[in-house]
Amino acid sequence: MAKRTHSFKSGRAKAKRLKTAAKKIKTPSKKLHKKTSKAAAKPARASKKAAAPKAKLRVPAAAVAPRKPHVKIEHICGFVRQVAGPQGMKIVECLGDGATDEKIEEKTEMKIAEVRSILNHLHSFGVVEYSREKNMNNGWFTYTWKANPERAMQNYLAMKRREYDGLRKTATSEDGAQHYKCRKGCSKVPFDEAMDLKFRCPKCNSNMVHAAGSVDLTKVEGEIRDIERVLARPEIDGE
Repeated sequence: MAKRTHSFKSGRAKAKRLKTAAKKIKTPSKKLHKKTSKAAAKPARASKKAAAPKAKLRVPAAAVAPRKPHVKIEHICGFVRQVAGPQGMKIVECLGDGATDEKIEEKTEMKIAEVRSILNHLHSFGVVEYSREKNMNNGWFTYTWKANPERAMQNYLAMKRREYDGLRKTATSEDGAQHYKCRKGCSKVPFDEAMDLKFRCPKCNSNMVHAAGSVDLTKVEGEIRDIERVLARPEIDGE
């Protein structure tokens, strides 16, 4: 019995020692695992600290388009007189915020047929515009007319540019060049072309004569300068 008790006690002691040894082995691994996890977490925090704050993008304000100069009636007076004469200018001045044919007739003391003819002519050049309203009782339309200075100025400048191009072409062709023209005034051609035609008019077959000095270049250059001034500052042509 004594031997069995001793062996039982020694077995329990051995098991206890093994359990203690196992604890000693596991404990460092837990600590190592905790240290490793902390070490792995530290770079993440460090990266957050190292990361620079994102700069806020400044969105530039929308570019404001330059305002177009406001065109007034007085700025297109020269154009109106050029295309419709003093009577046309008289009608434009009495339109105000809008006027009917009959109202214009009363203000200008012109005949209604003449008023309507001039209004249609001004409309073709973009100087005036109209709106119409139908009378449901008799079916007649009432036209109300208003001036359109902006569109008139656009057409005026386009006309001046065409004149400018034509004058430039004339000045270039006339400067130092010899021309021949038909005695009857049918045609006028440069010397080279007249030579190819054997100095015979291509339209009436009559003889062609020298046309030296037929164009006053000084006058042409003056007109070119005037148009350049208008194209640069169109509002000054309202006199």
